[in-house]
Amino acid sequence: MLTQLPTVPISMRVDCDQAEAQLAEPRGNSRAAETTLQNARKLPEGSGDTYLSAYTAVLSDLGGIYRNNARYSAALRMARLVGATHEPPVNNEPEPIPR
Repeated sequence: MLTQLPTVPISMRVDCDQAEAQLAEPRGNSRAAETTLQNARKLPEGSGDTYLSAYTAVLSDLGGIYRNNARYSAALRMARLVGATHEPPVNNEPEPIPR
């Protein structure tokens, strides 16, 4: 379906990746879900669209996978990234994306 569009919005591509990950994890394939979400995360980061709600949703989903797999420090990093997307920029300069 996406191939029929002349250009696919980043948020739509991210949504599709999220759906794929949400199908993979309950089937016991957390690694595939994580990889898919990491790829989805790169889309808004690469285009500067980290203000999109799709971006914070991906970070939250990644955090859930990390938490479910007892990777608590990684889950905490995702929670902090979500929080950072809601912080106002200082001096009207965009905040750097924490890694």
